[in-house]
Amino acid sequence: MEVDYNPPHCDLLPDLAERGFAFLNAAIASPVERAFAAFLFMARSQFFHDANKRTASLMLNGVLLQNSYYPATVKNSNSEEFHTTLRQFYNSGDASAMLRFFVKSAQELYPAQT
Repeated sequence: MEVDYNPPHCDLLPDLAERGFAFLNAAIASPVERAFAAFLFMARSQFFHDANKRTASLMLNGVLLQNSYYPATVKNSNSEEFHTTLRQFYNSGDASAMLRFFVKSAQELYPAQT
């Protein structure tokens, strides 16, 4: 996946993480929404040299499991849409389309809870 986005400088990451996670925990009551937002925050911030999406996915599922939800996954049938939309999010910083994708995914994964 080709991405034009340049992540924050490594010196900014500790403060960014502290402020970002504090915001996610304080501002988003829904565990499903908070989990997906945490994924987007971590994936785009690129806190690690490698494996940022994988680590962000672990965090997403950790939040879900902690709140009695099954782990989330992107179905093969949605993979192309996920990667295209994620690429747009990386480049623009606009999470609207990714959040719509995740809402649709949550409705499929947790129909009785959304």
